Amino acid sequence: MKLGIRAHDMGMKESFEEVARSAGELGFESVQLVLHKAVRNARHQAGELSPEYCSRIRRAFEGQGLEIALLGAYFNWFHDEGARGKAKYIDHLRHAKAMGSPMVGTEVQGVRKDRWGSIPENESPEAWSLVIETAGELAEAAQEAGVLAGIEGACSHVLSTPRKVLELTEQAGPEGFALIFDLFNFLNQHNYTEQRRIIDEALELYGEKLAVVHCKDFVPKKDSLEQVPPGEGLFDYPYLIRRLKSLGRDDMHLIFEGVTGDAIVSSRDHILRLMEQ
Repeated sequence: MKLGIRAHDMGMKESFEEVARSAGELGFESVQLVLHKAVRNARHQAGELSPEYCSRIRRAFEGQGLEIALLGAYFNWFHDEGARGKAKYIDHLRHAKAMGSPMVGTEVQGVRKDRWGSIPENESPEAWSLVIETAGELAEAAQEAGVLAGIEGACSHVLSTPRKVLELTEQAGPEGFALIFDLFNFLNQHNYTEQRRIIDEALELYGEKLAVVHCKDFVPKKDSLEQVPPGEGLFDYPYLIRRLKSLGRDDMHLIFEGVTGDAIVSSRDHILRLMEQ
């Protein structure tokens, strides 16, 4: 397995060379790269990327022995900005191979801007129909570009369970997708004690389509779960890593997300110890 980090969690840099150097010095093997969040004034909108620009990004990370496990171009599939976000996402798909990345990640998110969480609108046939239609467009664009559309679910989104994530890929067409598993996204104050069950469900359902696991941790509060750095909460990383090893998933990218500052090193050491056991 390969340990990586979401690049902008190391702080905004002035160049992709600086980003790659920072990740390499911290001992990571891969990154999740959101262009404009990692590098100041980076090109990222649809129509701004070029083969030369993308090749420079690729060389920066290859020079440090790093993989770009995925590009981040997350957008809400329902709101007015969805069309602009989709155009940007598809443009990232078209340029991902030139940057040396096999996939571009996104989340469906939820129907309403003014309410966040499990709401009836997210369960409606109309929402599901739009999700399937959009997913089909993304998968087609990914196949044309020779890369994968990375899909991530969350309990407050339309793709609220691992099974719904799988159903999307089956109904929109099985080709062109990779899956991103973020256990924290599927947990709440009612089910966090069932994390092993959710891990098992996701690993079984996602199968070989699973390409990236996001690494976070949590502690329960009165009405919510608070995200904390890996190793400082209740996330059962020993179990997750044992299960991945038992499945022979040496190709898996474990990507820190939302881990910043001094916590990067302590979290890195914690996960590496478990990986070496």
